[in-house]
Amino acid sequence: MQVIYAYTRREAIEDGVLVDVTAVAKDVGFRDHTVITQALHQALQDFPRGSTERYDRRLHDTLEMAVLSIMRETDVRTDRVSFPVRLLNSSYQRERHQLMAVCGPDDDGNPCMTIGFPEDF
Repeated sequence: MQVIYAYTRREAIEDGVLVDVTAVAKDVGFRDHTVITQALHQALQDFPRGSTERYDRRLHDTLEMAVLSIMRETDVRTDRVSFPVRLLNSSYQRERHQLMAVCGPDDDGNPCMTIGFPEDF
């Protein structure tokens, strides 16, 4: 089969479809290149005006939950793990969201992690 067009991971990062969070991810235990989807990036930025929440703290906590969920996963053959997070919404209520961490190859065939909402995949 002939490939007519391919949209690379690198292009998705340049376009903002994926957001590179590798530096923070390495701080919480990821070893490989890590990105989050634009939808998750937006959700982490969306908190009530005047709240003490900060994007960098929310990102760190979300990535930490991903690491913990991956470490608890017993099926070593899976490439994806589902995990919950609670984020403060504009009504100051903690809203539960289901996220996924998916391991796959990057543009060069190296392992990488993508984290986002299930509908992002």
